[in-house]
Amino acid sequence: MLLENIRDRKLKQLYQMLTHSDFKGNFEEDYTLCLLYAMRCIDVCQGEDCPVEEKHYVDIAKEIIRIYDTSDQYNYENISIMSWTKALLDYMKEYSRSYRDIHRMNCFDLLNAVMEFIDPDMVS
Repeated sequence: MLLENIRDRKLKQLYQMLTHSDFKGNFEEDYTLCLLYAMRCIDVCQGEDCPVEEKHYVDIAKEIIRIYDTSDQYNYENISIMSWTKALLDYMKEYSRSYRDIHRMNCFDLLNAVMEFIDPDMVS
């Protein structure tokens, strides 16, 4: 129990350091946490033939956040970061796209290209 309490306290400190939260709904920054979560999603979706090289994890995570942020403007706000991650990786694999290829795309084109790989049941 003692180790769990110490871990929990350290997690709260880390969260507060990353977000500057006061634990009352006020925070200054959540981009870093979103980026970390996107990296975790990439890791979860990682397979033997995954198109993401380790050196591009952060870069691809930034692209996922870019898609996720853009999706709100087109009424796709109910699609999760995990779903966008899977769809982007599927798109990259299907069309043999590299990080550079997707980075060069504008937000709207990237969103539409990746949307093809979103499960229709995920869109409300």
